Parts: sequence; C-alpha cells; structure tokens
Amino acid sequence: MRAVLAIADGEACDPERWGAVLKDAVVAGFTAVEVPAGALPERISQAREHGVRVGVFRSSCSTGAVRIGSADDGQRAQSIEQVAAELSGAAAVPGAVVTVAPARCTPGEGATPYSEALRATVASLRALAEEAACCGVSLGVEAATDGFLLSPAECYELVDLVNKPEVTVCLDLGESEVIAWPADWVRTLGFRLGCLRVGNLADVNVDELAAALRDVGYDGPVVLSGTASEAANLRDRLKSLGPTFMPGQVLRER
Repeated sequence: MRAVLAIADGEACDPERWGAVLKDAVVAGFTAVEVPAGALPERISQAREHGVRVGVFRSSCSTGAVRIGSADDGQRAQSIEQVAAELSGAAAVPGAVVTVAPARCTPGEGATPYSEALRATVASLRALAEEAACCGVSLGVEAATDGFLLSPAECYELVDLVNKPEVTVCLDLGESEVIAWPADWVRTLGFRLGCLRVGNLADVNVDELAAALRDVGYDGPVVLSGTASEAANLRDRLKSLGPTFMPGQVLRER
C-alpha cells in the first residue's frame, strides 16, 4: 500500500509551485502524488527526481457530459479516445491508476438513464482495458458519483462483467454520502478495489475500516486530498488508520 497526496490542478500544472509541492510531499512522508491526467511529462520527471512518483491520475472525462458511459455514441467515442490518450500518458509511470467517473445519472445536461449507463460503461471499459494493459496501468472506476454505481454490489458486478484485471473500483470516502459503511464496501469489493480516497475520516469507523483493508489484503493507493501546504496535517489523518497505514512504514509501492 502507498500513501498518495492529491494535488490541486493549479499546483500540479504551475512549474513555479511544483517543486515546492514535491518537497512538501516528501517531508510529510508521502510516497506518491495524484495529479490530473494529462499532467506534463516533465512534472513526472521532476517527481522522480524528488523520490516521489505520480501514483494516481484523475481523468479529465470525470466531469461534464463527455463520459465513457454516455448514451450518446459520439460523446462516448470521444471520451474513450480521451481516456485512451490519458492511459498512454500514464504509461510513463508503470503501476499507476487512472480514475474516471463513467456516467452522470442525475437530472440535467449530460444525464444518462441508469440502464444505458451500465451497458455503455461495460462496453467502454472493455475497449479501454486492452490499452491499459499495454500501458502497464489500471483503470479505477469511481463509485457512487453523479448518481451512478450506488452500491458495492453494483460495482462488484460491473468489474466482473468487464472481466479484465486492469479494471478496478475507486472508492472515495471524502465526497460521497452514499458510502455510509466503508468497511462493508471494502469487504464486498475485495480484490476489485484498486484505489481508496479518504477525507477527514470524522464519520468513519476507522478501526473497522483498517480491519477490512487488512482482511482483503488491500495494497493499492490511499489518497488524501488537499494542498501541499496541508501535507503534514493530511499525513496525520492516516494515523487514525493505525500504524499499518502510516507513510514511510509499510506503505509501499506495488
């Protein structure tokens, strides 16, 4: 398992800030950072120079109408092409995870009916899995976002329908109110869990969560979101998960 610091878009793209961001991440004990997919290759090289890897990329196809689970064939094809390009860019970091929110199933522009979103998402993920395999990276499907994939059973079944080892689930405990029982999600998903984002953990039974992660043998990234200046405080959040999940100890790259 590895501790990953999520960096704001501006910090990841601003060359004047990036060096300071990486230094703060190292001092705070993070082994990797998360940046928007499409981050410039020189940012990845700079990270390596600081002894930090870019462990997680968030796809640009995670907002708006252009999604891999869109019912519109043109939009879906466009998003598949975009995510494929992001996977190719992430190939510079073998073992990285590219996360993507596949569909929007809430009323409004760009919404897709649930059943259509499921069908389109499975087809798109199958198409993208081969590219992910060639690039040596994996795809993390973001659960419980925008009214889609609202239960661990749905996520479990989606991954099994795609049936490709490169496709996993990204679970974000910080943004979704749907994930009321994180430990149950972790145990239900098991090896299908490929990325875990945590918030302040204030409403989470952390002992139960830590036990569930240990029970399923989770060894993927644990992402804490915030700015580099908050890195030390973010690192302290991991302490609540117990010594097993402390940066610089057993947190390690795959």
